[in-house]
Amino acid sequence: APIGASVNYYQPQVVFDSTNSKVCLSFMDGSGVLYSVAGTVSGNSISWGTAYNYASGYTGAATTNPDFKFAYDPIANAIIGVFRLTSSSNYPALLSLRYNTATSRFETIIAPKLLAATSMGNGSCGAGYSALAKKVIITYWLGS
Repeated sequence: APIGASVNYYQPQVVFDSTNSKVCLSFMDGSGVLYSVAGTVSGNSISWGTAYNYASGYTGAATTNPDFKFAYDPIANAIIGVFRLTSSSNYPALLSLRYNTATSRFETIIAPKLLAATSMGNGSCGAGYSALAKKVIITYWLGS
């Protein structure tokens, strides 16, 4: 699902990778598949790379309630996020992405890791970087 194609994209999440000076745009297509694409800012424009499907086990309400959130961790040089993992009964899963200079895209560092053994509620997650704690803080609501 390349950027600019005539398809529906939902729930875009934009994170800036300050180490590599790249924008990471993550989004979901109409069938619930997660993608990321790297963007390079030059002046007043952004040039986009090729979209990469990094979490094919994702599902969610495509047109409502965001079911994934990301934040950049400058110490780990990684984008850390939370999302609902379909292959595990919609349990919340942790995801780590890092910019790969060889492929010019954001790719998974580790496979999605379950955070709890209970389904995550729709639109109930959050992620943010705490400069005080020097960590990404993940929040989610367990329930249906």
